[in-house]
Amino acid sequence: MVSLHTTVIALAFLQVQAPLPFDLKVDRDAFAVYATVLQGRRDEVKEPLVLQAETEAPRTCAGLLDGMTGEWAEVANNFRRENARVRVLQSGLPLGVEYRVIPTATILADDARLAAKDPRRRNAPRPGSIKYIALSAVGFNAARTKALVYVRFRTEHFSDALLMKELKEGKWVTGPQGCAGTA
Repeated sequence: MVSLHTTVIALAFLQVQAPLPFDLKVDRDAFAVYATVLQGRRDEVKEPLVLQAETEAPRTCAGLLDGMTGEWAEVANNFRRENARVRVLQSGLPLGVEYRVIPTATILADDARLAAKDPRRRNAPRPGSIKYIALSAVGFNAARTKALVYVRFRTEHFSDALLMKELKEGKWVTGPQGCAGTA
């Protein structure tokens, strides 16, 4: 009987943790926010962009989330809920840029291979490492006019940002503040 309970608990945990694919109809606003962020990086990163398939929660900038008030507090709370579970980006999403997705497992395997060749280099991408962009799930206010998204870039260097976006005249623009750091 104990084995049955353990199995049920383990299955329930796995079920909760399974990555969730994006839905083209439901997540249309999130794709518009992603498109704004990615199109702004076109000059820095050659297309096709490489996106990490799985979303990830912020590694930095937790203080910004904790300090948000008013409608932005609502956005921060939704952002936390949306990022409690990993989402999976697929090819063919309407992001306004040419891109391809690569699983995190592939990135980690490549990193391990390169680390074995040069174990001393830790704080910068190793020569030949996969250059990619990782995104979080997007948090919104109830009216879906304010959004929060985390973006981590691994290009020639590491950087990350928690970006606040506002919908104005039908376009997502930079919000009142954000947080940038190094991941």
